[in-house]
Amino acid sequence: MSTFPDQPQQPQQQAIPSPEEALRKELVVLQAQRDALELEADAIASELKSPGANGEAPVGVKGALVDADGFPLAGFDLFNVREKRHRFNCIQTDHKAVMSRIEKSLHALHDARLARPTPLPTAFSVTAATPPASSLIGMDSAAAAADMSLAPIAKVNQVSEGSPASAAGLAVGDLVLRFGHVDISHPKGLGGVVDVVREKEGQEVPVTVLRTTSVSGEGGSVGTGGGVRELTLVPKTWSGRGLLGVHLLPP
Repeated sequence: MSTFPDQPQQPQQQAIPSPEEALRKELVVLQAQRDALELEADAIASELKSPGANGEAPVGVKGALVDADGFPLAGFDLFNVREKRHRFNCIQTDHKAVMSRIEKSLHALHDARLARPTPLPTAFSVTAATPPASSLIGMDSAAAAADMSLAPIAKVNQVSEGSPASAAGLAVGDLVLRFGHVDISHPKGLGGVVDVVREKEGQEVPVTVLRTTSVSGEGGSVGTGGGVRELTLVPKTWSGRGLLGVHLLPP
């Protein structure tokens, strides 16, 4: 038996996350909320755009629920339709609020990265700038996914005047971080953007862009200032070609 008195155990101190790490984790939560809202909205829209019990034309997410003679539309559970429409509108409001918070967090994360101290150009700079293996192994996978939020899937090369893209605020030089549900992790890359445009014709599509600097040229609309911006784009026919009026290139 030991004759030495037991030493009091020191309480373990938890590491305080850096502002950048806290922002990444906040983004993970916000992005999960956004994805859940979009999934629910898509399910409701799909249901409301389905024909009635006897093949009647879909009621859609808005519009009258009575026929030309003022009678309730046949073939639909109108109480359920009203509930679904109300929920759809609530989701739209919640989605805008979440997207606004994501924009602010992405902007802050971008600024935090720019504020990182530059390593001194010494022989040990590479070693010093590389995180230890233990920290890499312990890195939260969700936080790593948030890092991908600043990885672009496309670069805006041209925006036609009077186009849906111009109306949404897209500008030459913008780096597209997310187009609808498509981001850098999408297996089809820019092909996923094409799919979204086809599926969402006439509907609002949230688009996240990183506007780095002012750009001059003949490509159309020109962006000024930097930072992450949340835009709303509605793919639709217009006087020009396609549904967007924008030319995208790989980043």
